[in-house]
Amino acid sequence: MRILLINPNTSVSITDRLMASASTAASRDTELVPVTAHRGVPYIASRIEAAIASNVVMELLAEHSEGIDGAIIAAFGDPGLGAARELMDYPVVGLAETGMLTACMVGKRFSIVSFARALAPWYRETVEWHQLVDRLASIRMPDTDFSNINDVQTEMQTTLVALA
Repeated sequence: MRILLINPNTSVSITDRLMASASTAASRDTELVPVTAHRGVPYIASRIEAAIASNVVMELLAEHSEGIDGAIIAAFGDPGLGAARELMDYPVVGLAETGMLTACMVGKRFSIVSFARALAPWYRETVEWHQLVDRLASIRMPDTDFSNINDVQTEMQTTLVALA
């Protein structure tokens, strides 16, 4: 099985992290095919950037779909997920969708903890799109900013764990 792992951000280091994480969950018979956005932003921090990323996702799907059995849109707000499902004849999933549905399997309600306050409205819209508003307990984000998307995991780990 070949799964396309799409990073709709332009950060190759984020693609590398996504690939490392996905590799731990993939079976031996699964080939992950990582691709990084060729245009856009290093991380998606607004609705307009999500709209741009949605277009890039469609382009990447069109460019890399030969021999692919499924795709993962590896950005939390699932940019382009609905359109991707209309376009492709194989399963396409998003990180937000899978994260929220997995949380719903293990509990009645879930919260979203993220590092960028500006993303809260988009995250709420994503929850609404997936029809999970009644299951959302909260969206929590720190009052402080991070300095670099490549270091956000280590830079804000203590703060994000405390918010959880």
